[in-house]
Amino acid sequence: MTEMENPAPQALPLINMQMSRTEQAMVINRLLVIQQLSLTLQTQLDQERLLRIMLSGITAGEALGFNRALVFLLDETREYLEGTLGVGPINEEECRHVWRTIADRGLTLSDFIDEFDQLNRYQTAELNIQTHSIRWKIHEQDDIFTRSLDEKAWFHVTPDEHLEQVPPPVAELLEVQDMVITPLVVTGNVLGLVVADNKFSGRPITQENIQLLSIVANQTAAALAHIRLINELERFQDHLAEKVRETVAEKERAQEEMVRRAKLATVGEIAVTVAHEIRNPLTSVRGFAQRLLRRYGDPETVHTYAGIIIEEVDRLNSVLGDVLDFARNVDARIKPVNMNDLVRRTITLLEERFGKANILCETELSPEVPTCYYDETQLSQVLINLMKNGAQAMKEGGVILIRTAISGDKILLEVTDTGQGIEEKNLRRIFEPFFTTKTKGTGLGLSLAKRVVEEHGGVIRVQSEVGKGTTFRIILPMRLEAPRMAEVITSLDKARPLIDPADPFHTTGGRAIVE
Repeated sequence: MTEMENPAPQALPLINMQMSRTEQAMVINRLLVIQQLSLTLQTQLDQERLLRIMLSGITAGEALGFNRALVFLLDETREYLEGTLGVGPINEEECRHVWRTIADRGLTLSDFIDEFDQLNRYQTAELNIQTHSIRWKIHEQDDIFTRSLDEKAWFHVTPDEHLEQVPPPVAELLEVQDMVITPLVVTGNVLGLVVADNKFSGRPITQENIQLLSIVANQTAAALAHIRLINELERFQDHLAEKVRETVAEKERAQEEMVRRAKLATVGEIAVTVAHEIRNPLTSVRGFAQRLLRRYGDPETVHTYAGIIIEEVDRLNSVLGDVLDFARNVDARIKPVNMNDLVRRTITLLEERFGKANILCETELSPEVPTCYYDETQLSQVLINLMKNGAQAMKEGGVILIRTAISGDKILLEVTDTGQGIEEKNLRRIFEPFFTTKTKGTGLGLSLAKRVVEEHGGVIRVQSEVGKGTTFRIILPMRLEAPRMAEVITSLDKARPLIDPADPFHTTGGRAIVE
């Protein structure tokens, strides 16, 4: 009988009175090394080092007595055995010398571990490399590896038994007819198996060798399961730490957003106050300038100065209008809006003036875009702003392309110009309130556009390349049903005039948001 149902017997008849003193001393030394090996295995926290120590112990001339040993572990699918490590001394005498030295010197556990680390130089590199190349699918054939795993039992392979069942890659690697195979089992769970032979010495594999190998294999399996549990706990801890970091970062971002909103609210309050305080005197100035224009002599001079006064007052009024619009929060006006129709109407509004500036408006409108519920005036305001920004970037003329599309449950609106583009250093700031690179303008247009889009539940993104142009992409949720009163966006701004009378692209209907 070559198989055993219990691969880890608790008592072994290793010493008997018929042995000579020399034989008994050898057995005692062997048990001491096994004991030290067991203690060493239990303290390992690295899988590779654990397996190397185990295989080095198995191949010790004065310990288990095997010449070579291989370990195969089941992969995550538990469908394949993968060659993990192969250890064998350069020759038997060198291995015997190392282990006799360990036993004779009575090394401490710490010294013993150090000796194991030094055993690296006795590994047969080619054996280890070839072991790593083996990957054997279990349960496909009636092979001895599969039987050992399924039955959780060791097998002694001899020319008369099981030799034909050895997986061909292993048989070709070892080129022996006498070997032992024992599984790595812990609490009924099989992790892999160990293969050992006596390639160099040619000594027969004894029952005692097999029993000791089974003990070491089971101790290794327990230590391996412990390492894997620790690794799993560490991965969970790392995952938990990452989640904590993400939560903290999200909280910090939320706090920063609260601070930003608080600052903007403060700016809004200041803007309202300043605007009302300045607008009243400006109204009086304009009124008196008009009287001056109508009533006093020296018409040419009066006309020139009065015209300048009126122009500057109108410009200040325009600036104040931007500031007030940015600070104002009122109810939204939600109604059915078809994005393609909105684009066409907006182009019609600006097309004539754009034509005079040698700017061509082109469209690629998806017929699949449905009618949704938005604040049409606010989105028109945003689109006009983006188109005007594009026009201002094309002083020598160019093309503005407007595209619509759907992506999942989102509607996409893109405005692309062939202008001068935006420098990288400015791209990150273009949506900041009051940021502008122009000599005129408040720098509130794009900030207001961003707020309108976000209050619709969408996002606005920009991509630009200096010398080639800029693309603004708006992504909006596809709202196919009218929202209930409780769901209406209450923070959208009221409609305001869309076109600035002083703007070079001015047409009837108001003024545009400008950056």
